Amino acid sequence: KTMFDLETRINLIKKQLDYEKINANVETTSDLLINYAKEQHIKILIRGLRNSNDYIYEQNLEFN
Repeated sequence: KTMFDLETRINLIKKQLDYEKINANVETTSDLLINYAKEQHIKILIRGLRNSNDYIYEQNLEFN
């Protein structure tokens, strides 16, 4: 279970990014992130890391 509901998380992210000024989108998907990114032709993803294990895992991902 998450600490905040989806709408609250989206609003927190938008506030931190100031997404309108940097021309960014904040979107959600129930699909695997890699599949969604490929479908949408996304070139840059910003993901949160909870700890060093997440960082190590992310280093091993390939986005081709």
